[in-house]
Amino acid sequence: MIFPDGTTLLFDIGDVRTAYLPPRSPLEYSRVHNLHQPAYVWVANFIKTVSPHPTVLNYVVLSHFHFDHFGQWAATEPTFKPGRYKLTGITGLANEIHIQTLIDRSYPNYNFHGDIQGPLQQYLKTTTNQYAHLTALNMQNYQRFVNYQIRVNHLHVERFDVGSHDQIHLLYKQYPTFLVQNIIGDGYVWTGKGQGTYHFILYAQNDQGDQKKENDLSNGFRIDYGNFRYFTGGDMTGRMLTGEDVPTSAEAVAAPVVGRVDVATMNHHGFNDAQSEVWVSTLRPQVWIQQNWAASQTSLPMLLRTTDLHLYNYPRDLFAVAYFKLNDLALPALGGPTQYNAIEHYYKATGGSILVRVAPGGKKFWIVMLSKNSGQPPVVKSVFGPYLSLPK
Repeated sequence: MIFPDGTTLLFDIGDVRTAYLPPRSPLEYSRVHNLHQPAYVWVANFIKTVSPHPTVLNYVVLSHFHFDHFGQWAATEPTFKPGRYKLTGITGLANEIHIQTLIDRSYPNYNFHGDIQGPLQQYLKTTTNQYAHLTALNMQNYQRFVNYQIRVNHLHVERFDVGSHDQIHLLYKQYPTFLVQNIIGDGYVWTGKGQGTYHFILYAQNDQGDQKKENDLSNGFRIDYGNFRYFTGGDMTGRMLTGEDVPTSAEAVAAPVVGRVDVATMNHHGFNDAQSEVWVSTLRPQVWIQQNWAASQTSLPMLLRTTDLHLYNYPRDLFAVAYFKLNDLALPALGGPTQYNAIEHYYKATGGSILVRVAPGGKKFWIVMLSKNSGQPPVVKSVFGPYLSLPK
């Protein structure tokens, strides 16, 4: 993100090793660019191409501690020997670009992970659970990175301050109508008044036993610039697989204090356990952006909720990073349309990097689809807008 004065912020940097993913159809996952460079190098190259100060990132904010949001440990990856950590995601990016401030959900305590019962240290040597062991290795790798960067490179690290409207602030010039409001993180949510917060109870595992509580510990914030408002919240969820909204979910407690926005990223990549009715009907954006990388992250019920005119009665456009033909094969069984490219019927555009371009003052904005190839600078595929920011 490039703010009006040139302050820069990166929100998450996923780096998933396909060798650790469940064996499924090759149509299930998307791969951006190719494997001759790791993901963090592609991200660094993009930043170096478009940033007003390409060698420095003012802020990096991590939503939560899942591989596709901050990097994945793998024995085969190169080791940064002085710090004894593997280069992946955020740990690799720091080798490419100087990071001034790193913000995560729990600094300085990294011994707790929402998906695992008990201290992480006990899973490093004794567990037979592959996921728990890999998660513990990942957190150990990240902690070694943080400790080394603080000691040697004077990295400034903070815990995400829920309720704050100035933890993330403009560094070069003040714009009176611009602010970043921290909404939710680590199980706390803003009350909507001052910097007040309260702790909400994460809901239990669903009836299939596969709910990962780490998702609902995600940090989420709203950016205000004049009338323009944007929200992003990592992997927050809001629904059980039974189809019910959960009143103590991250989406349910955050929605009232997020309020109406112009642009929002879909929570949890658009999985069916997110985009609940209360979330969609409260935020009511003109644009939804789906940061998806697997076919399982798109379902007909989610699309029907997100586009339901009963939840809010004005148009909205959906954009997705990836499109999977595999989704269309499943639609007839779900009672959906059977025409070719049926899933794409719900979207304005798919298949590219998505840029939100806001006019000075925030009165209007555009959505720009960029190619996913390795060309420098990025190639513009299409432009949508202008959209007029809604009065608040």
